[in-house]
Amino acid sequence: MIDFIRIVAPIEPQYSFNSIHPFEWQELIFVPKFKKGILKGFESEYKDLRVVLYYDKIELSNSLHKFYKGNNYTDFAYSELVNAIAEICIKFEIEAEYWEIKKMEFGFNIKTPQPANEYIDLFLEYKERKFDKMKNKQIDYGRKCFLSEYSLKVYDKSYQSKVVDSIAISKKMLRVEFCYNQKRKLPEQIKNLADLMDREKIKELYNDLSEAFAKVIFSEEVDFTGSTDEERMLFFASTHANYIKVEEGINKSNTKAMKKRIKQLKERFFRKTFKKWFLKALQDKYIELYCN
Repeated sequence: MIDFIRIVAPIEPQYSFNSIHPFEWQELIFVPKFKKGILKGFESEYKDLRVVLYYDKIELSNSLHKFYKGNNYTDFAYSELVNAIAEICIKFEIEAEYWEIKKMEFGFNIKTPQPANEYIDLFLEYKERKFDKMKNKQIDYGRKCFLSEYSLKVYDKSYQSKVVDSIAISKKMLRVEFCYNQKRKLPEQIKNLADLMDREKIKELYNDLSEAFAKVIFSEEVDFTGSTDEERMLFFASTHANYIKVEEGINKSNTKAMKKRIKQLKERFFRKTFKKWFLKALQDKYIELYCN
């Protein structure tokens, strides 16, 4: 599903360069937008999409899913995505290939056997980065792992829907997202809205999501069959928050090799029962929404 998105397209100037007066365009009222006292453009809203007109370009941002369906906790199928894009293109009279994608979130709502909040602690680390807690008023409801150009998120969708939209949904709803924070991280095949209307190109988004979470280490039950005393000691030492920090301060030259060894041990000892189920659930949801 395509949730948050930021897209930009070129347009003919719709207002005088020196104007600060509100005006109407495409049946929307635009008001001046200032930053530090300087006029940056004119802003409006269309069905929950934030619309900003700069002098020679237009920018839309917010949830594409919510724009079309009024919520982002139900499924958002391929046909609905195509219809949503078509509506945007008709409304603003700009063809899909001219809308350049700047940022985007791609993900799925996964139905879990038990309440979703029982699984968020299982997401341990990705590329040697620990997942951080997602909190709201001290309530821990998800996990996130931020890298420079993209991020991974997984959270209890029922809690987020209750807080943001005051809507009660099933507690067995786990939201999984791959967030493209920089356009250069997007797959080569995905550059504009027209590309999102192509099933084969959307497959590349799913591949990014699936391959990233396949590299995640999950904190599951452990099986130490065939392990040595030294391996078990290193494994349990690595679960202590300060262990790596202390080692880096004492013996920095060996830290890289030690981290690699710890990763190998975690991959070996964790049973991966949930991981296998989780990756299969992602695949099934992708097939359901984009391949049928």
